[in-house]
Amino acid sequence: MKRLSLIDALEQTCVSVGVVKLSARILPLGSFRLKKLDGEVVSIKWKRSGASQKQYDDQFEILVDSEEEWTAYVELKTPLVKQSFQSEKTVRIKECS
Repeated sequence: MKRLSLIDALEQTCVSVGVVKLSARILPLGSFRLKKLDGEVVSIKWKRSGASQKQYDDQFEILVDSEEEWTAYVELKTPLVKQSFQSEKTVRIKECS
């Protein structure tokens, strides 16, 4: 059985030469849920080529330089279960010209 990922996709949109908008598409949980559940929280952290980028914590859309590798780490905390759920996805940013 395949494990479920909280991250549906990491989408890239060219903004200008060398600049890309990187968007994390998350399953509809936590703040993305249509009917909110008290105490349920989804958070995200980013790494660029393995280095933590704290300035982007909890931002689901960020502007990045092209031709770099980015990893999104998403965590879901919910009062429905004791443990949190975590997912990660890595993408190589395409050249934006």
